Amino acid sequence: MDGPLVSIRDLRVHYALRTNAVARLLGSSSGTVRAVDGVNLDLAQGEVLGLVGESGSGKSTLGRALLGLVRPTGGSIDYRGQDLTQLGERQLRPLRRKLQMVFQDPHASLNPSMTVGRAISDALRIHDLYKTARDSSGHSARDQAVDTALERVGLAPARRFSGKYPGELSGGQKQRAVIARAIALGPELLVADEPISMLDMSVRAKILGLLEELKRDLGLTYVYITHDLASARFFCDRVAIMYLGKIIEIGTTEEIFSSPRHPYTRALLRAVPDPDPSRGVARDLPRGEIPDAARPPLGCSFHPRCPEAFAPCGWEARDIRMVLEQRWTSVPAEQFASESAVVGDESHVESSATSEGAMLKPAKGTAEDELSLLASERSAHPDEPLWKGVTALAVSGDRVRVDFAERVEPTLQPIPGSGVEVSCHLFHPPSPSWRSAAGRSGFFEQESPREP
Repeated sequence: MDGPLVSIRDLRVHYALRTNAVARLLGSSSGTVRAVDGVNLDLAQGEVLGLVGESGSGKSTLGRALLGLVRPTGGSIDYRGQDLTQLGERQLRPLRRKLQMVFQDPHASLNPSMTVGRAISDALRIHDLYKTARDSSGHSARDQAVDTALERVGLAPARRFSGKYPGELSGGQKQRAVIARAIALGPELLVADEPISMLDMSVRAKILGLLEELKRDLGLTYVYITHDLASARFFCDRVAIMYLGKIIEIGTTEEIFSSPRHPYTRALLRAVPDPDPSRGVARDLPRGEIPDAARPPLGCSFHPRCPEAFAPCGWEARDIRMVLEQRWTSVPAEQFASESAVVGDESHVESSATSEGAMLKPAKGTAEDELSLLASERSAHPDEPLWKGVTALAVSGDRVRVDFAERVEPTLQPIPGSGVEVSCHLFHPPSPSWRSAAGRSGFFEQESPREP
């Protein structure tokens, strides 16, 4: 076919935060969780695209939105000339034959009170596929389709398994039954949401081998959602790395694994266990945890954890708090008590007149005390990436004024000469106007990307 099978443009899925029952009843919200935040993606027919990232990165939400199981907040999903985001449930139902999903938990994917054969037959009945008239042997075309699907996924002889309940099957057999139910409808696209994560190690490779075999025999296209980089390397043609609802790097599997660009991608690869205990592998994992999607960091969402972040990456007042909390993990208890009393909590941080600054009001003591603390930390750890983004620290009345460099949000852009796109200022420097201003201040230190 000409063009991609699926084309996603600026897809957004946001959830309103409901703090209590009254808020849910009235529809009021205390914030928004940006589960998927501006994803652009093309999926070619017959390819396997892996979505990789930590828990909370938006992988599963993107997969569900692709099938219409989650209604997008904005953007478009074009499938064979139809924008799925504009279709109602009645219009989507005929398309669900071609767009199927294999869920993570095979135990929850099957009705425990329904036999395996009945579960697959029920899917065919809903879509009115195959005749139900029985021949002289007592079998209908629908029964034959059920048997064919079961045998294709390795549950043979089919008659042995079609009458069994899910509780009588092993985890691997249940997942095979779930896959049989999906392929019985004749899909084009299969979204596999961590299909092997809840299975024993001994059967994971077999399920991946089955999916590869079905791709070859049935011409399937896969969106393979996983946090397991080893299985993505084995199974996928392309890999997209997700972080806080955005794709930050995408490219062929070979290039992503042999030459990762984004610091987050490098950190993921360093976290893969090495089976050789004699080899000491430097982990250098990113500090902290994945931030709250309801309050994502400004600029580059990975910058608070990135060891290579610099001035334009999006520094803000809460990053100062993070650096101080890191300081307090290695100081005596008395020093922690005195310093934390001066700083107080985040309620003492006020935004300045511009978006690139903040006013810190000490909870105890004077502004000079807090300025002295920040200066001490800056002197002790001058290589801390935060300080590359702080352009000024000064007392202003009873507060400490902090000015940050102009923040610029990176966008996903191709790297010339490769099949990789990356969202990182290390490879796509900010606009010339920012470079000019930053150059005068001496903050632009990354003229070219570092070697991975």
